[in-house]
Amino acid sequence: MLRAAARHADVVGLAGLGRTLADGHHHEPRWSAADLQRQLRLIRAEAQRAGRQPVIEALVHVVTVTEDRDAAVRQIADRMAITPPADVARTPFALIGTHAEMAAQLRRQSEELGISSYVVREPAVADLARVIELLNS
Repeated sequence: MLRAAARHADVVGLAGLGRTLADGHHHEPRWSAADLQRQLRLIRAEAQRAGRQPVIEALVHVVTVTEDRDAAVRQIADRMAITPPADVARTPFALIGTHAEMAAQLRRQSEELGISSYVVREPAVADLARVIELLNS
């Protein structure tokens, strides 16, 4: 799917989802740095072969506004059975921390990973309004 998207789509979306779990609705998280880098390399290689430069987008599954980012990262990692917790701290599929920390994370991911577009679920929109203000300032 990523190969076809990289060759033909204007936007390639990354979801951070792996195998569908037994309940048929939930998926194992695929938030490791290695998985993300593998997907980004594949997208870039296919896009380059096709002479394209699609926007890379990430689906944000978790938005947590907190003054204690480290504790929230550990809690989310425990709840989702993600090891090491550093994968939660680095993933583009979660925004955790103060509004300023989230804005810094988005800037860093744009520079380091080339991810420049994000999709969040509706309940997170209000929390991200301040982040967008910070990004625009």
